[in-house]
Amino acid sequence: MAPGQAVAYVTDAAPHAENRAKILRLAQKADQLFIEAVFLERDRPLALASHHLTAWDAGAIAREAGVRHVTPFHHSARYLSEPDVLREELFESFDAADRAAMTG
Repeated sequence: MAPGQAVAYVTDAAPHAENRAKILRLAQKADQLFIEAVFLERDRPLALASHHLTAWDAGAIAREAGVRHVTPFHHSARYLSEPDVLREELFESFDAADRAAMTG
């Protein structure tokens, strides 16, 4: 890391509006965001019940915060047989606005 770079770290965050606002303030324009991506969006009920973010939530938050780099971590063991799905979903969400701008 070079002088002046900002790193943000988010884990064990329930996916509700108040937490989202706090995370956005914390991570605003960070050079690097490490953020939990515990469940896939298809398993949102599990995320809500266990107070964790989905990979889609994590990517959308990173995009909205305007971070330069995002690294997902803290994954549910239920995806061990699909080792890349959480990362893929996060980056699909993180890049969603770019794709919309290119096709829109």
